[in-house]
Parts: sequence; structure tokens; C-alpha cells
Amino acid sequence: MRIYLWNMLKLVFWYVLPYLILIENHPKIDFLLTISFISFAVVLSGVIPTPAGIGSFEFVYLLLFRPVVGTVDAVSSLLLYRFSSFILPFLYGFVYVIAERRRVIKEEIIEVKKRIKKIKGRSFIRSTLFIKSKKNVMGKIVLRLFCSFFVCIQSILFF
Repeated sequence: MRIYLWNMLKLVFWYVLPYLILIENHPKIDFLLTISFISFAVVLSGVIPTPAGIGSFEFVYLLLFRPVVGTVDAVSSLLLYRFSSFILPFLYGFVYVIAERRRVIKEEIIEVKKRIKKIKGRSFIRSTLFIKSKKNVMGKIVLRLFCSFFVCIQSILFF
């Protein structure tokens, strides 16, 4: 139920956004007209086979809004809409993933330090074996961080 409510909140924001962008320069624009146009553009961008609806959404958006508000305002509102519905959520997600990965890495480093403190009283051979395993843990941490970064870059390029 909670996911449903979050999704509804996201969709309300996406559908109201063009109205909020265009109301300043066009005070007589109808609220229901902008919601119907944006919902039609979203539906058609899902039907026309392009990755993430990019290209087809812009075409339908401009096709619908250009006669109502003019070319310049339609393109400007399209750019603002795309930024706030596509790029901004990606940036929020990127910051969240980096912060979460940083927290996990810090916890793993603290765990390794605790293991080192336990080992200090052991023999030289056991200590060197532990240090080698410690390097493996640090290598895994670096590998995880690299993979997280690679996934974020991949999502920028392909989505």
C-alpha cells in the first residue's frame, strides 16, 4: 500500500508539473487541459517503441502544447519537465546510493579494524594470513564501490 501511495504522489507531481510551469506566462491555461495533455503524452510515449520514451514523449508533448502556448514556451516547459522528471530523480538516487555505499564501506572498515585488534596477540604467521585476508576485504570494498559507480554511469548513458 505504501508503494502505491508513493507512486501516486510521483504521478500527481508529474502530471501537475506542466501546469505549474506554464501558469506563470499563460494564466488562462486550463488545469484539466494540461493534465489531459501530459497523460496523453505519457501514454503515447509508452506505446511508441523507443528506449524510456525519449523522443516520442517530446514529439507528442510539443505536438499537443505548441498550439496552446506557442513554440518557445512549449519547448521551455518540455525542458523543465524533462529535467524535473528524469534528471533530478536520477541525481537524488545517485546521491542516496553514494551515501548508502559510503555508510556500508565505513561499517566494513570498522569491522576489519576490530578483527585486527583481536589478532594483535597472535603469532606472526596467523597475523600475516589475516593481513592477506584483510587486503581481500579491502579489495572487495573497492570493487563494490567501483561497481556501484559503474551502474550509476551506465544508467546515465542508457536510460
